[in-house]
Amino acid sequence: MKSIFRSMCVVALALTTVFTMSSFTSQDEDDFDVKQILKEAVEEQNAECPQELGEGMTLDGVYLKNSMMIYQIGAPTEIVEGFALMKSMDEAGTTKMMLEAMLSGGDEVVFLFLMCVEADCSIEFVFASKDGQKVNLYLSDDALEGILAEKYTEEELETIIINLLTSYM
Repeated sequence: MKSIFRSMCVVALALTTVFTMSSFTSQDEDDFDVKQILKEAVEEQNAECPQELGEGMTLDGVYLKNSMMIYQIGAPTEIVEGFALMKSMDEAGTTKMMLEAMLSGGDEVVFLFLMCVEADCSIEFVFASKDGQKVNLYLSDDALEGILAEKYTEEELETIIINLLTSYM
C-alpha cells in the first residue's frame, strides 16, 4: 500500500503543472468562461505529453469529454493491480484517498478542482499498463466539492484564489 500512496502523490505533483494561470489571467472579467479555461489548460498540458511522472508512470494525455477531465496515465502492472485491488475493496475510500493525496500537490491543484466544480466537470484517472491491464478512478464534481468543503473554509479557498491570481499578474 505504501507504493500505491506514493504513486498517488506522484500524480498529485504532476497535477501542479497541469493548470497554468495564463489562460485565466488573460480572460476579460466580463468574458469569464470556466469551461474554456479548462479546455485551454488541457491543451497546454497535452503539448507536454508524454510526461514522466516518476514511479515508472507517464502522463500520456489529458482530455475533456462530456463534462469529464480524463487523465491517461501509463503505469507499471503492479501499480495498476494495486489500484484495482484498493478500488475493489473500497471504491469510495480509494477515490477519497486519491483526491486527498492530490490536494497535497499545492494551491494550483485546489484551484483546478474549484474550476472543475464550477464547470460541473468530473475527473477520471485511467491507469493502464503495457500488458493491457487498466483501472479507472473516478472523482465526481460532487465528490470534489465535498472534499474541498471538508478540508477548506470558504475564506481559505478565497485566499488561495486571490494568492494565485496575484502571483500570476
